[in-house]
Amino acid sequence: MFPNYARFGFFERAFFDAHQSGNKDGKNNMSRKNRATEEQNPTPEQSTQDLPKDSFQEKGERIVESASRLFEGKAKQVRNAVIAIVAVAVIGGVAYVWMNRSDEAGQAALGKAIGISQATIVEIPAPDSTELTFKTEAERDKAALKAFDDVVAKHGGEAAEKARFMAATIRLKTDRKAALDALKVLSDANSETGELARFALAQALVGDGKFDEAIGIYNRIVSSSRGVIPMDKINFEIASTLEKQGKKDEALTKFFAIAKKGQDAKDKDGNPAPLTTSATKAKERVEKLSPEKAKELNQVTTLPVAK
Repeated sequence: MFPNYARFGFFERAFFDAHQSGNKDGKNNMSRKNRATEEQNPTPEQSTQDLPKDSFQEKGERIVESASRLFEGKAKQVRNAVIAIVAVAVIGGVAYVWMNRSDEAGQAALGKAIGISQATIVEIPAPDSTELTFKTEAERDKAALKAFDDVVAKHGGEAAEKARFMAATIRLKTDRKAALDALKVLSDANSETGELARFALAQALVGDGKFDEAIGIYNRIVSSSRGVIPMDKINFEIASTLEKQGKKDEALTKFFAIAKKGQDAKDKDGNPAPLTTSATKAKERVEKLSPEKAKELNQVTTLPVAK
């Protein structure tokens, strides 16, 4: 779920780009508010019965990949997680799943904390608005951290584990060492949160220039994936990291494999499946790195890109 998100990779670039839309000027914020009202997005206060029933994979892929545009598009669930773009984007998509799996009291507290972390940033809210807003990102982060820390202090189990992860993604902006230490501990957990923590940690390490260490963690996710992060997204991040290292040939091979697999994918009716964002971006990297190699890819131009 996750930004340059203070110096990150996926979180950095996405949970990292997705938050840009939430930190523009007051006018843009009001516009988003109106759209949100029309679309009637569920809030943390709504009962879990009213929450979307999308699968984690479907919700996660849409949000995680929109985070790479950010996250890259309309990441409504995840705003302003500059340092945890990847994590935040992913988190925004799986928050509802998490809440459904927590004990009732912990679920309510976690939902409230997540709501605070995603509140709109606006200097002057509309007089008649009942929406939770903050004047600055720093004010919102402070309130969200307190809420997540309260969940950890008062509740155990999955709710506390998820709250620790959320708090760590926020602290990446102000106390990077403490945040990284927390992510390292969480990354050892054999759970969905553990996988998200590993992904967030890898993104942070890429941002710090520790490429080999980051690739090692990405490969660990691949070998023990719980399906939380789309596999082509993980492979795309590995290829991007290899490219940053100057390993052009290795990166090209991986980008090509991702693009080719995406182009060859079929839907349940045997028709070409829509390209995922990662497959589309991988194809673009192949075209950039090796126009000759790109000719080997099928020239499919009418496939819609998955949102």
